[in-house]
Amino acid sequence: MAKLTTEERSKLPSSSFVFPGSRSFPIHDWEHAKAAMLDSRGSKHAKVMAAVKRRFPSHFSGMRGNE
Repeated sequence: MAKLTTEERSKLPSSSFVFPGSRSFPIHDWEHAKAAMLDSRGSKHAKVMAAVKRRFPSHFSGMRGNE
C-alpha cells in the first residue's frame, strides 16, 4: 500500500474518513479501505465495514450476506 504522508492526509476531505471528526481510518482509495478493514477492531469494525461497503459497493456485490 502506498504511504499516505501527513500533507496528503491533511488535504483529504473529511468525507474520506470513516470517522470524520477524528479523521481516522482513511478510505479514499481501495488500498486504504482494505487496510482500514484489517486494522479495525471491536465496536469500530462494524462501522468501518459499513463505510467501506458504501464507498466501494462493487467490491462486495455477489458476496454472501450482501443480497
